[in-house]
Amino acid sequence: MLRVLISLLCCGVLACVSPSSSSPDRFSVEDGTPGRVTLLDYRSQNVLTLVNEAHTDPLEAYTEKRSNASTKVTSNEVFGAMLEYFNDEGWIEISRTGRAPLTATGSMRWALEIESPTGDVQHVAVSLETPKSQMESAIECKLGFMQIFDITQQSQAVENSGGGALFEQQQRELQQQTRDQLKKSGQR
Repeated sequence: MLRVLISLLCCGVLACVSPSSSSPDRFSVEDGTPGRVTLLDYRSQNVLTLVNEAHTDPLEAYTEKRSNASTKVTSNEVFGAMLEYFNDEGWIEISRTGRAPLTATGSMRWALEIESPTGDVQHVAVSLETPKSQMESAIECKLGFMQIFDITQQSQAVENSGGGALFEQQQRELQQQTRDQLKKSGQR
């Protein structure tokens, strides 16, 4: 996991000093343009979303009371580095054009979806039938997303009588699901 963070940070630094370029075999959100990445977990019904500052103003997002804290706003640089990491892990080869299914069909477990400012959407849906090579790339992308989601600070105003237990339970469930998927793919 440390390797993912180091890669993301290095990509972020390089993105800051390199000219932006978008080649047809890469999925990117240019620095300063809106973007969204969503993780849909079909088994737990959790939906986690990361957007960049160009997509949503953090002040507006976090001061509005919500029923949950499932959307976080990260910097444009970190968001761009995360997408670069996805590309390095084979996103283009494993993703499909269009939105991820809202509900699971068959043995689908989870999906990761990226939306660009132009409305282009790509997704990866993982099931028990996903080939091992694609599964490994998809899991790396999911882990990269989860790490950025976890380290993104948030002070969301929520209506929640259960206190912090809500967030701890969601995190435990997602971590357990990721461990289960790694075991099934032969990674551990």
